[in-house]
Amino acid sequence: MRGVLDDLREALVASDWPRGLDLALEAWRAHRAGALAELVEVIAARCATAAPDRRDAHAWWIGHAAPYDPIAVHRLAAQFEVRGPAIRCGAVLERWGPSHPLVAAVAPHLPAWWLRWSLSPANRLDRIAAVLAWPDDPRASAMLVHVATHREDAVPGNGDLALFELYARALERLGDTRAIAWLEARIAEPFEPARVARLRRVVEALAARPAPPPELLAAVAELAALVPPAPPPRDLAPLWAEVAAHPDDVGPRLILGDALVEAGDPRGDVIVLQCNAVRPDRPLRGAHRAHSDGRVKTIARLEWQRWLGDLALVLVRRRCRLRNGMLEAVTAGRGDTPAWAWKKARGHRELACVHTVRPGAWAPAELYAGFVASLPRAPRTLGIAHPDHVPALAVADRTPLLGVRTLEYAQRYLHLFLPGQPPVPAPPITPLATTFDGLARLAPAVEEIVFGEVDAKDQLCDLVGQLPARFPALQRIRIPASTIPPARLEDVRARPRVEIAT
Repeated sequence: MRGVLDDLREALVASDWPRGLDLALEAWRAHRAGALAELVEVIAARCATAAPDRRDAHAWWIGHAAPYDPIAVHRLAAQFEVRGPAIRCGAVLERWGPSHPLVAAVAPHLPAWWLRWSLSPANRLDRIAAVLAWPDDPRASAMLVHVATHREDAVPGNGDLALFELYARALERLGDTRAIAWLEARIAEPFEPARVARLRRVVEALAARPAPPPELLAAVAELAALVPPAPPPRDLAPLWAEVAAHPDDVGPRLILGDALVEAGDPRGDVIVLQCNAVRPDRPLRGAHRAHSDGRVKTIARLEWQRWLGDLALVLVRRRCRLRNGMLEAVTAGRGDTPAWAWKKARGHRELACVHTVRPGAWAPAELYAGFVASLPRAPRTLGIAHPDHVPALAVADRTPLLGVRTLEYAQRYLHLFLPGQPPVPAPPITPLATTFDGLARLAPAVEEIVFGEVDAKDQLCDLVGQLPARFPALQRIRIPASTIPPARLEDVRARPRVEIAT
């Protein structure tokens, strides 16, 4: 091994980065030392690589990943979650064949309809299949850790579990001890308990590997000093913070968008496209040209998981709204949202400009209230879907919610139980008058109340005339006609500030 390190020294002195990368990989495969893995990363950053094709990011990625090219891996790792147009799920199995470990693990759990669809998760499976086909490379560790700790909700449950076990075994076999810190950071966060237990076993297996000899570490430190450091990427955290500090100002968003575009991140394209969409001299594509650019919807659909991470498990994508490049209206609580994901979503930078929040299909009172209270600013529009939401919000961090101007109220009693558990009997219905007494204390500055479907129709009709006394600033009450008994429709219509929606 001393000869390999000597040859590596010669290559680094001569700035022969491709040869140096091959020798560093050979040394790492012999010792699996974290210091050598870092040296591989540093040398790889000095090698010239092809720029990604932003028109079809996935075709570019697969084209450079198979066959294995150690020089391309550095750029591939950086672009791993930039997915591009979705591919057909069955194409992944066809490309790699039944003998590939990923195909053998997941294929028995995939229904026939899944194979016919084109889904963004198929892009990730295609890429991780390529990674698993490579010779051992420490740069695969970060990608394996990411897929092991961020599950794909579109992969059927048993298939997802089979993939998780495959990734865990791959990390143990790869033996990159740097993964210990990455996994421990994830374990310390809210996460699924069963998967945490398996990740702990991976950490224990990696920690049990023999430590590299001190003389090897000293030699690697000398070699690392021969590699000029690559210029660090621009720190965009201050730009995100500026957007959060001025959530209603388009200027900071455009500055952030330009910086993200320069960094090659499609997130910047969405910001720039939407902020510039109002320009009359700029052609737009899509069915709603007066309001949005069709490219924005396509990019957001493809990049949603990468932008949001665990927050994507909480938000209902089709019921969220991007405006001027940022999320401004969100619906929180999907039917399959795990309880731990609610806490993980708090403080996410993508929530900095949210001003409208509504509950989704599964929004337990305490979790939904904690989500609302954790938003950087009080919402202007707040949705309530169950009477229990009101007392839960009253004990949350931000009380009262003085910024709320619009209340949206509809009673739903389904999905108030944990996913995977049988439903419990519905509790007694809290009278509407009691609920709105609590809302009046919680959000006293409300100017508009929008009702959805309400089971207690007679209670609603009685309540309408009392609402202006409860909310002094109230200007409008909107009620769907289907919620009002026909015999009382004209009586409700005659009340001040009431609008009947047909």
